[in-house]
Amino acid sequence: MSEPLPCGRRIRVTGLHPGEDVTVASQAVDHKGLRWSARAVATADTAGEVDLAPQRSTAGTRRQADGMSL
Repeated sequence: MSEPLPCGRRIRVTGLHPGEDVTVASQAVDHKGLRWSARAVATADTAGEVDLAPQRSTAGTRRQADGMSL
């Protein structure tokens, strides 16, 4: 995705196997040309989904539960 997400959006991954780990990564360049990146590793729930808003990551640069912190 090369466009910013509108405020209030959530990042979700679906179609996983329950208990499967997934890595979600993002990168951006700010108005000063500085590159930013983040990564979160999370484990799918019993429905095979990861929702970064309520779920903490198990590894990566992002540890808090925040759907827009990537």
